Amino acid sequence: QDGADAIWGMDDDAYPRKEALQELLKVHEKFGEKVCLWSNCNKDSDFYGEHKIVSDWMFVGFFVTRAVIEQVGFPRNDMFIYYDDSEYAGRIQASGYTIRKVRDSVIDHQDAPSKCYGVIKLGKKVIRVMALPNQPWRLYYLIRNRIYLNRKPWKKKIKTLFGPVLRGFFKVLIFQPRNIGVFCKAVTHGIRGKLGKVMV
Repeated sequence: QDGADAIWGMDDDAYPRKEALQELLKVHEKFGEKVCLWSNCNKDSDFYGEHKIVSDWMFVGFFVTRAVIEQVGFPRNDMFIYYDDSEYAGRIQASGYTIRKVRDSVIDHQDAPSKCYGVIKLGKKVIRVMALPNQPWRLYYLIRNRIYLNRKPWKKKIKTLFGPVLRGFFKVLIFQPRNIGVFCKAVTHGIRGKLGKVMV
């Protein structure tokens, strides 16, 4: 509404380095308004040049132009939290745009590291059992939105979702049995496509 040509957005726990925006604009000048950009907010070092095409991003250092917004629209607020950035990335690419991550546009992100319930060793294979959120409302949106993003025709959907749902169910059953009802509600709503702010 204020007439901006582009938006560079991030969380309040993200701290861009001095040249972060300048490095983004250098790449923007090469590709114009038809490309979306993403700052290097997670200490990524896997680059073969100053930028690379990615299929997903986070809403930390995302750069999107007015032209893209006018065609693709805004992020979905009915997802509330979790995977809304992935959903938006999917729509952007489905509309024919690319997302490029810019190596030298560095943002120091203070997001808490992922926690782990423990490690399981199966011979030489080591499996880290990643923790789920403890708060019921966070668990609900994490599970519901992930399942919603993976919705497909029913036969394929069962195959795609069976493994993650089963693993999540046993995690909750073992580590958070009080939240098993929340988990089941999230799975049901995700499959049915029921979004919106359900729990806070």
